[in-house]
Amino acid sequence: GLLVVLDEGIIAIFSNAPERVMMGMCVCRRFHRVLQHVKEIRIDIPKFVWVLDSKFGSQPTSNSRLLAKLFDQDGRTLNVGVKEPCSIALLLVQLAGHLDKIRVARLNGMSTYRKNELPRGYPSEMGLSRRRGNKGAEESRYVDMLERKGVEYREGTSWDTSLLLTFLDHSHELREIYLSRNAAIMSRQDFENFCLLLRRWLVRKSCAEPGPLPHALHRQRSVSNLQVLDLSDNRLGSASMSDFAQAIMDASKVQPLALTQLMLRGNKCGDAGAISLLPALELLPLLEILDLRLNRLRYETGSLILEHLSGCHNLKEVNGIPFSLPPGTPTVTLKHAELAEAAILDMLLATRWNMRVGEVEAVDLQTCHLDANGHETFLALFERTTDITSLSLSSQLPPHISSDCEDPGLSISEILSMPSLKHLRKLSIVSLRLGVAGAEALSKGISRLSLLEELDLSDNQIADGIVFITASLFSAKLYGIKSLTLSDNNLGCYEMSMIRLLLSEITASLTALDLSSNYLLDRDCFETLSSCFLKKSDHCSQPVTIIATALQRLNVSHQRSDSDYNSTSEPLETFPLSHFHPLCCDGNLSSLSLHGWNLDDIALLGLRCARSSGGSVGGDQSGAARGVYEDLDIHCEAGDFDKVGRMLSQEMRVRHLRITGDALPTSKSCLFLPGLAVALLRPQSCPLLTLHLNGIQLGAAGYAMLLKSLEEEERLCVQHSDVDTGRCSSSSSTSPSSSCTAVGYSLKELNLSNTCIDKRCAKVVAEIIQRFSFLE
Repeated sequence: GLLVVLDEGIIAIFSNAPERVMMGMCVCRRFHRVLQHVKEIRIDIPKFVWVLDSKFGSQPTSNSRLLAKLFDQDGRTLNVGVKEPCSIALLLVQLAGHLDKIRVARLNGMSTYRKNELPRGYPSEMGLSRRRGNKGAEESRYVDMLERKGVEYREGTSWDTSLLLTFLDHSHELREIYLSRNAAIMSRQDFENFCLLLRRWLVRKSCAEPGPLPHALHRQRSVSNLQVLDLSDNRLGSASMSDFAQAIMDASKVQPLALTQLMLRGNKCGDAGAISLLPALELLPLLEILDLRLNRLRYETGSLILEHLSGCHNLKEVNGIPFSLPPGTPTVTLKHAELAEAAILDMLLATRWNMRVGEVEAVDLQTCHLDANGHETFLALFERTTDITSLSLSSQLPPHISSDCEDPGLSISEILSMPSLKHLRKLSIVSLRLGVAGAEALSKGISRLSLLEELDLSDNQIADGIVFITASLFSAKLYGIKSLTLSDNNLGCYEMSMIRLLLSEITASLTALDLSSNYLLDRDCFETLSSCFLKKSDHCSQPVTIIATALQRLNVSHQRSDSDYNSTSEPLETFPLSHFHPLCCDGNLSSLSLHGWNLDDIALLGLRCARSSGGSVGGDQSGAARGVYEDLDIHCEAGDFDKVGRMLSQEMRVRHLRITGDALPTSKSCLFLPGLAVALLRPQSCPLLTLHLNGIQLGAAGYAMLLKSLEEEERLCVQHSDVDTGRCSSSSSTSPSSSCTAVGYSLKELNLSNTCIDKRCAKVVAEIIQRFSFLE
């Protein structure tokens, strides 16, 4: 079905009282025609989009009128997402009679909103002052307003949870409820109230049948509506989990339950809470997906869970582990694996004939806690595979793969020695905190992988342990590595000198190198790095620098400063781009990430594109393709913007451009914004798809100049288009709306964070944004 998403289409402008909301969808004829054919309407109410003025209780706002039209669409699935309690309050006041049309309620993360963003005195019930209702009675509370509307208010321990419970109580026909990440506003008492509401709600449909309750239920064993319930990450604990299980058991005595998905991940219930839930799980015959991960469950508890689910014949997945692998399944992904997940996997491998892991080519294992039993289980998984070419091992909270083994590298080394991994081409080991000892153990396993092409060791704090990794790769002659990622490993100048030996051998095949988030703030580090990629030729009468690498992607962003890792007393702040001059001009480097660096000569970035295109627009197409930057992430000082603008307007082609910087000069001589307009209107052969302008202080003057530059470039594009097609139309007869449709913007992602957008330039920014019809 077609989705109508409102959270990206609402522009809220808060001015002096009364505040006003501008919503273009209220007057869009096409929008109303689309509503006649949609199957599902998805509404996301963003934070604080509702206007809080003195007429809140008596007059509907523009938003509520639009939502009323959406709620009146019969025969459609209505999917509503709410970001904060204030929007629930206004939904109850202005649309209480329509809430029974909601089928899906997404109320995730409501505890993350910031109350100080709301105008006029929230949380004192949204700043409501005393006012008189229609009958003259004074209303000083939100509850009084609801009573006048005929809405029954359910008390909770706080106003937030009271709104949440009241909303659920008036949404009679919900099929899916998502209530994750609400621990901050959901106390133990609130959850008890929720369980009472859930017990009532599950049996409401049958109880509404006329006649004595037992006889009516005996005549019609109807199934409740609720199919999906998500209560993840609410820190419920074992006692609240027991209350929840009792609510399910009480409701199932009245009528069969239709729950197909039950998500209870990350609730710190422990073994006691999970075991108390087991009798309730046996009463869910239609259950397909159960998630109890991240609850610190033991190996034995995982076995008990699977035993009690033997009567659920529709089960497809338990704790992220699929119950069957169809023939030809290429990848197995196991996220947040703990001891219970290891037990479930162990039983499935032993008893399920349709767990065809032998044909799996890639395994992605994300672990939290594993003991000896869990380790043996995953070894058994690899024993059943025959030819794995891609392996990813990573860890979430707490950072280790085995609670019994102090050295996770030993466990990984044992896994890498499996016969099924001898053809491994891609190895990713992330966030396991290997350290020096773990790196030494890991190096023994890596040395067996003769076909390895991609190696990712991010976030492992290897530091000096990189010596063992590089020595292992060097001794095993693994010179075919194409991608090497060593980000966030506490690497400094000394470690860089060790890496040089390896880079010198794999430079011919290496296409991607990531050294970000380390301590490489020494000029010697980059002299060492450039010497690996650029060689001096002695065959000519004069020494010539030649490019000795196929490098396409280089990332050295976000370097940290620490005297223990840098030989110089003053950390380097300017990236020596001039050291890589030949690589920038004549190499294949298409992705360069230098976030957080000043550049010594930013103009070098444009030379490669100029030489590839031959200096002309109609140059060789293959050369032009080589001259395109796929990704460019740079920092600009005040004097660099004109240079970047000149390059963008002439020869530089970029698909994904991310720029951070300081104040932007907004004088008429500034070339950056006109150059940016040219880049945004590049032909489809090399369009600008991503644009980030974080921290560039455009302000009202800058955005006005950008809009003017876009309009001028649009007129030029329309004129060129008319000449090419043989039509003669003057620029004066071309309206802005027609020019926008004639030119081609391809931008899909736009980030304008911290660019000084205020009420003076909000309309100008909106006029710029509406040009990008492909924006995602």
